[in-house]
Amino acid sequence: MPLKIFKLFVLVLLFSSANKASAQIIKDIQVSSEQKAFTKWFDNQAGTETAPIYNGVTYPLRMIARNGHQFFNDNKWLEGNVCFEGQWYFDILLLYDIIDNQIVVKFQNNAISPDMSRIDYFTLGENSFLKVKNNNSEEFFQLLFKGNNVDLMAKHKKTLKLNSGGYEIEKSTSYFLSDGNELFTLRSKNTLKNISPDAKAIARRIKSKEAKFNLRKQNLLVAFIKGFDAEL
Repeated sequence: MPLKIFKLFVLVLLFSSANKASAQIIKDIQVSSEQKAFTKWFDNQAGTETAPIYNGVTYPLRMIARNGHQFFNDNKWLEGNVCFEGQWYFDILLLYDIIDNQIVVKFQNNAISPDMSRIDYFTLGENSFLKVKNNNSEEFFQLLFKGNNVDLMAKHKKTLKLNSGGYEIEKSTSYFLSDGNELFTLRSKNTLKNISPDAKAIARRIKSKEAKFNLRKQNLLVAFIKGFDAEL
């Protein structure tokens, strides 16, 4: 995996309505390639058998529905990075259970569920997730794009539904925009007006086949928001 700089943006969100929330960045942790290399070297020297991230309970790996699984994207282990109580763990094998809002780490052929309240940020493959605090609950949002003026995030959900043939999984994704101060549920182009009063004119300038406002096609939406951010 190529060395990267990871930025941790942990948002504390106090929802004031169904479409809008106050947001404040409370941490901005930068991990340089040198820090990453040192952390991995230190872990190799000290050993990871007693590392706090592996002190969770055993996670039962099982199929829960006939038409899918509970994990983000794939039910195969992927390399990722986890910030656990401010300590980074790099290039460890992970799964992300969306139904239970729980990451699973592989340790000595065991599946372990670490304490999610002690995790602020993690990556799974090329996907980054940050913690969002909403009233008394904590959830993880996928950071799809971080711009100079606006960020795009996604909240993925899976729910179990019981019907005559057994349990099935229903999937949904909601999108959110943040200007660094507030979080807005992205329901239509009208949401863009919360970011800029010139949103309509900007949207006309960047409209193309490759960058189109489309809540059903994530790649087009990300390209659109990138263009929108660049015009602000």
